[in-house]
Amino acid sequence: MDLRHLRYFLAVVEEAHVGRAARRLHVSQPALSQQLRDLEHAAGGPLFTRHAKGMTLTAAGEALVGPARIAVASAATALAEVRLASGQAEDRLVVGLPETGTAFELVRLALGELDARFSPSVVQTSGLPWLHQPQAVLRGSLDVGFCWSAGLGKPADGAYPPGMASIRLCDDPGSDALIPWDHPLAEREQLGPEDLRDLPLGLYDRTLHPSLHDVITSAARQAGFHRVMLAEGVGSASASAPLVLARTGWTLVQKSVALQPPAGTRAIPVKNLRVDAGLDLIFREGDNRKSVVGLVDGVRRTFAQVQ
Repeated sequence: MDLRHLRYFLAVVEEAHVGRAARRLHVSQPALSQQLRDLEHAAGGPLFTRHAKGMTLTAAGEALVGPARIAVASAATALAEVRLASGQAEDRLVVGLPETGTAFELVRLALGELDARFSPSVVQTSGLPWLHQPQAVLRGSLDVGFCWSAGLGKPADGAYPPGMASIRLCDDPGSDALIPWDHPLAEREQLGPEDLRDLPLGLYDRTLHPSLHDVITSAARQAGFHRVMLAEGVGSASASAPLVLARTGWTLVQKSVALQPPAGTRAIPVKNLRVDAGLDLIFREGDNRKSVVGLVDGVRRTFAQVQ
């Protein structure tokens, strides 16, 4: 297994179709299919379920998405920082993406419009998880990122470090629990603290995003979760999926993710639980390059059209 396998795997995940992924990667469909088979052999089992209209992830595939994105993003970040240090940085725009849900689809649409205005080589996407994107933007290994933060209408004070500009694209509150689709609770239309009290709440490490972490745990306690058991070390619907699928916990997801939950899971509203938050576009203050301004304008227009 190497980085090429992981890049190809992520392209198929994002396109949900081998043919579309092959066109995006500029490789033949048989060659891409062979790479997927090689990866599945190395993984010890199927990563996708094949359908007539496309492909969906298996539980094993869901478990690989987060680590694959981190590995690919880490390699891209290392290369970008080496080029920056050697004075050989390319005139290009490196963009982080939301990891899942309807927000991911909207950002992909906006980037497609940007590709029509600039050379395709200008825009390169990164699979770096959203929790790590603010620091990557500040370091310069990402030019533009997307991150969730607390607050309605705009990010809460102190959500981002100095030197970073942010634009609230949409409010995206968290009020749904992600659980396995075949869990006994999955048939319920609503859940309460009494249903989830014996399962740990999967959250990312607090050091990555203290303000949002504290808002989530505070909202859970106010909703009646008097004993919030945290399963630290996970950070998103994609990263939390193995925890959820293993029936060892649950995680809180935003509405955009609840509309398109990861394979094998179901999102169910939780009574009296709501975390006021939203999706922000982030970039370095004072970065007025044409490509950055064009992307910011394009993404804002795309989100405005669907609100």
